[in-house]
Formats: sequence, structure tokens, C-alpha cells
Amino acid sequence: MSTPPFVAIHDIPFLNLTELGDRHVPLLPLWDGTRWSLWLKLEDEGFMEMHPVDVAASLYFAANPARDTDILFPFSNFIWQQASWPTVAEPARSIESRLESLSTAIAKIDFFWEHREHPTLDIADFVATEVEYVSVVARGVLDDLQKVMAAVWSKAVLVSADAQKRKRALPSRSMADMCLKGQKLRTAAELMATYSLPEPIAKFYERSGSLLQRVRRLRDSVVHGGTRELDQKGPVFVAEKGFATGCGDRLYEAFPDIWRDEYAVNSNVYSLRPLLAHLTLNVLQICSEAADVLSCCLRFPGPVAPGHRVFIRAPHNAALLKLQKVLQGGNPWWAT
Repeated sequence: MSTPPFVAIHDIPFLNLTELGDRHVPLLPLWDGTRWSLWLKLEDEGFMEMHPVDVAASLYFAANPARDTDILFPFSNFIWQQASWPTVAEPARSIESRLESLSTAIAKIDFFWEHREHPTLDIADFVATEVEYVSVVARGVLDDLQKVMAAVWSKAVLVSADAQKRKRALPSRSMADMCLKGQKLRTAAELMATYSLPEPIAKFYERSGSLLQRVRRLRDSVVHGGTRELDQKGPVFVAEKGFATGCGDRLYEAFPDIWRDEYAVNSNVYSLRPLLAHLTLNVLQICSEAADVLSCCLRFPGPVAPGHRVFIRAPHNAALLKLQKVLQGGNPWWAT
């Protein structure tokens, strides 16, 4: 058998590196609709083309998803196509890792529902622990997003010379440093004056700050719930159709405006699933909104893989897709 020929990175056919500059090259697998292709770096000899039978878990380039459960995450598509500078790539990878952690946690809650009759396990405590974990990971997504925003902003050259002169570096430690002053939301006008941000980006931060406050309120309610004794049912309990929280309980109060009649068994018992959907999907949505607003306001190099998009394959994507249906009017409970 002959050894496959090695090629230089510029000869990989689906990549366009003419505007690469100092960006990182995302050598993701390629799905062409028929087969998988992968280019492996072998020391200094170049890249060897391979064709694996399938991909278990990975980001990949394709015109269309290889499976129905593969997710198009617009944030990742933007980063790896147009903004993959090293300082951006690291926190972007962290967000993608947290996306997988969120889907795994949601899948675990679904798994606990299937095993709710186990005679020796307190399933409600398991679920409460996962809600706590989801709230912590969601906060981490927002902080990683701020690292991405700060790194991209540092690369931006503004059209107005005056605005460029007044431009200031954005805080990169956390989203709270950017959006909040103490416990108070910073306004778009304040952010524009302070950092010379374009108005759409400043308004994006207003929206992000509002979401951040909700996420912090939920996280604090389950992680720092105070010293008062919980009532017998605790923050989560098992109802006939799924995991639930009570009207007026801490989880209910963390997102007080999301509750609808169809989420309730009665006036006191509400499904936990819509809360998980709002928390998880809104945090991921704000990442995609960041990609949109940056693309709208700033100039970026052309895509490295024209005609393709970046999809995410992970073991528990289906759990996130089920939550998406809840926000689209689907069944808010675990039981049909």
C-alpha cells in the first residue's frame, strides 16, 4: 500500500487562507455530504488527508449537518470562520466545552426522570444539584464571552479616527465588570461614552447585563441559598409529570416572569423544564447575538471555509434540542 501524499496547509482544497493574517487555522473535520475528511499534521512533513468512517464528537465544517442532532451554533461559526485569533480562540473553546457540559447536565436530569422510581435514591436531590451546576456553568459562559468580546475589540480598527483615538480596552475578567456598576446595570449611553463602543454593541451589553442579573440571581438562590431551613419539598420535587418547583420558592423567584399557565399543574406547582430552557438557551443565544453584533459593526477577514458552516456534534445535543422545543411551545413536562 502506498503512503498518502502530504500536502501544505494552503493546498487543503476547502480552505481559503488568503486573508488569514495572524488568525489560528481551525483544521476541523470536513463533511462533504458523502464522507468525512480529516487533515493530520505530521511533524514537518505537511498534512496527511484521511477519511474516518465517522466522527464521535467534534466541531466540523459542512454545508449541511451530517445528523439532525448536530448543532449549528452561530457563535462558533463566526469565531472559526472569521475571528480565530489566538486570544479569541481560547475562551471560545471554553464556551464550546461549557455548551457540552450544559447538554450533559440536561441529559442527566432527563435520565433521572427515567429512574425516578429508584427505591433508595433521592432523585429530587440529584436534580437540585444539577440545577446548581447548570447555573454555575451558565455564569461561566457569560464570563468567557466577555473574554472573547474584549479580545475581538482589541483587534478592531474603528472607521472614525476620533472614535479610534478614544477607544479603550474592555474589561476581560468577567461580564459583570463590563455590564454592572455595583448591582446597577450600566446603560448603553454610558458604555458608548466610556469605551467608544458603536451603539449596537453597547445595546447588546444592556441586554447581556439584564440576562447576567437573572443568571446571578438563580445561581445565588441555589448556591448561596441562605441559612433558612428548606421546607420538606426543598427547591425541587417530583410531580406526576416531571420535576417541579413551587410558586414562590427560590427557583421560581429567580426568573419570575417566565411562568405560564401551561407550565403549571396547579397554582402552586410549576414544571422545572421551562426554567432550564430559559437559563440554558438564553445564555447560548446571547453568544450568537454577540457574533451578529460584532459582524454588523466591525470589519473581519473573509471566511476560511467559504460555502461551509461550523456544526457541533456532542453526545448529548439531543437534550438541548428538546429544551428548544419547550421555548417553541412544546411539552413543558417530562411525561407526555
